[in-house]
Amino acid sequence: KSWVNYSGMLENSNPMSKLYLLNMLIKIEDFKDEEEFAKKIAWSVIDPFHDDTLPHLYWKGLQVLTKTSDWLKVVDILKAYDFNYAAQSKDFLNFNISLPVSCQLGRRALKEDNIDLLFELMSLPCFHEYQVPLRYVKHPSFEAKEGLYSDILEAILKFPDLSKRLAVLERLLQYFHKYDVHVTKQFPVKVVSLLADMRKEHIDQVDLHCRLTKIDYVTGTCMCCGNKLPRTEITDKETQTLMKAIRDLVIIGDDIYQSTDPKELRLFEKFLEKGKYDLVIDGLNVSYQRVPGLADRFKPTGISSANLMETVKLFFKQKKKVLVIHRPELKGFPHYPEIDSMATVYMFDSVSQDDPFLILASLKSKCLFLSNDLMRQHNHLLAEKDPYLGQLFTKWQVKQQVFLTGFEKVKHNYTGPPKLIFPPAHDVTPTKTGSYWHIPIRKGDARQLTLVQDKTLYFGHSQAWDCIGPKVTEASARDMIFDQIEWPLWLQDKDAPTQTLKQARSIKSNDLKRSWNKTKREEGVKISDELDEYFTKFRQERRLEHNRSYVRDEPGEKKSKRRKRREPPNVISRSEWGVDTHR
Repeated sequence: KSWVNYSGMLENSNPMSKLYLLNMLIKIEDFKDEEEFAKKIAWSVIDPFHDDTLPHLYWKGLQVLTKTSDWLKVVDILKAYDFNYAAQSKDFLNFNISLPVSCQLGRRALKEDNIDLLFELMSLPCFHEYQVPLRYVKHPSFEAKEGLYSDILEAILKFPDLSKRLAVLERLLQYFHKYDVHVTKQFPVKVVSLLADMRKEHIDQVDLHCRLTKIDYVTGTCMCCGNKLPRTEITDKETQTLMKAIRDLVIIGDDIYQSTDPKELRLFEKFLEKGKYDLVIDGLNVSYQRVPGLADRFKPTGISSANLMETVKLFFKQKKKVLVIHRPELKGFPHYPEIDSMATVYMFDSVSQDDPFLILASLKSKCLFLSNDLMRQHNHLLAEKDPYLGQLFTKWQVKQQVFLTGFEKVKHNYTGPPKLIFPPAHDVTPTKTGSYWHIPIRKGDARQLTLVQDKTLYFGHSQAWDCIGPKVTEASARDMIFDQIEWPLWLQDKDAPTQTLKQARSIKSNDLKRSWNKTKREEGVKISDELDEYFTKFRQERRLEHNRSYVRDEPGEKKSKRRKRREPPNVISRSEWGVDTHR
């Protein structure tokens, strides 16, 4: 049918009729003679005061106009749009329907060879969407954005001037750095092809190569070029902004009694003024961390107590000042006296949410915090109020959070030292060090993630990067450090001696090969020497009784047909002597 046959639908006030026409027009690449009809129906749904216009009709109308001669008017509309206000007004702005408009405009600007306008459009919130790639394994908009990035790489080869080609590529990488863009595994393949074609056309003029690499998260060193990536920096102003946001938006919110009560908040803030800490531990999270063999059962209190005690003990040996946040039930743990002697313990009642207070304490002391909670609900609440707060919170979390992966096995229980993953010693955003760009690659589908990757925001040993720069003549001789460490090298005091990599590795089982009496005395358990001597003698007598359990034949007598086993003596249990069998 001709488009003239659909002109009657313009007079129809039913929005579904116009939506039907707009969907048909979006699929057409070139309108040719039907451009006037397309502009007429598009402008009919676009109202300068679009309060009464349906959101999907409004954005689809703009998408149709991007293919017409009025596309520059759409650019003016997007520039004048109050995205800060719209980001808080969910009724109208929906990034899923606004992103196609900015992508289509970007392709049109690229087609018109207007590079400045292209990057200006990509800098609008309707394109970058305030997204944090580490929070999203897979998002519908990633594919659309990656399509535009690929179009830019293809357009670079069409530029006749080499300097312009290199300038546009550099500008694209700088955009990745500014808006924290993580690419897929297909992007490096296209970059390799682009650089290979450029080297063929401009021999001895282009010395750029693209390689897949990994970054040692302990030292921040690239395994390809050997350059060290910079640290993530959080300024004092950003810290104060986060503290105020956590207090006002997360803890107090619309109703403070939903998370705590005003009196407890005042007491905790007064408590934090007394001093600073090196580490804040989420006691509940550590205590009830699942261990093998207890996945479907309730974790016994004794094992929970031992796990928390070993975690605190690891940092106590390093003379770190530790704050443990827990509930009053901690007093019922068998190892509570030891925990209380090695760390400062703060207990909240059963009503208060402990996670926001954990964040507040870490921000106040500017220290690390140990928890396996990804804090999704708090990040979502902050991002709803202000997308910048969501980005800043994730940036701070990656820099300060320590993850717990399990505990060492001692005898038959997992009650040994904890296995920890400390924060990376480098920034996890696209970064340029020297002449080399380092672009992180997204983790991909959640089904392809390992158990550790799925539990952490960033895990350096398996996180792939893209290294773009001059040819590397010799590969880096540095080895990846896969063993866990006791304390990050970058957190050492400036006056303290430099810690070697061998010293930085985790405590192994050597410390566990101690006698029972010596270990218990180190933990503060007092057992009288007489009782120790009695049990030593008792074990020796029992061993002798076991050796005599078989009747031996006297010399010259006939051998017995059956050896009679004697009954073992009655064993007096340790609990009958008043000894705590749990310890």
